[in-house]
Amino acid sequence: MRIRVKTPSRLHLSLIDLEGSLGRVDGGIGLALERPNVILEAEAYDGLKSNDGVAKQFAGKVLGSYDLEGASIQVKERIPEHVGLGGTTQMALAVALAVTRAHDIDADTRELARTV
Repeated sequence: MRIRVKTPSRLHLSLIDLEGSLGRVDGGIGLALERPNVILEAEAYDGLKSNDGVAKQFAGKVLGSYDLEGASIQVKERIPEHVGLGGTTQMALAVALAVTRAHDIDADTRELARTV
């Protein structure tokens, strides 16, 4: 089964509780942006292949965490890295979601974030 995932970029605006007086240290406000996006497709595969080195690295972590055979990942679009739009985070979560869904695993976002 081929899984397609599209994620928004995000813009982080500020830290709202540096001292933790509201019960959560730091905490932030952010906006999801319509573009740029991470768009990728993944399917179960015998081994690991990808057209993107970063996606392949994250997929390896997911495969190891869930003891899965492999995945094929095709990155169609990516958010530029290190420009403040969450590109690496979105790539990590998109890969984790696509790989687990391709293997018929229903994991929530927090679990996926811990994996990658």
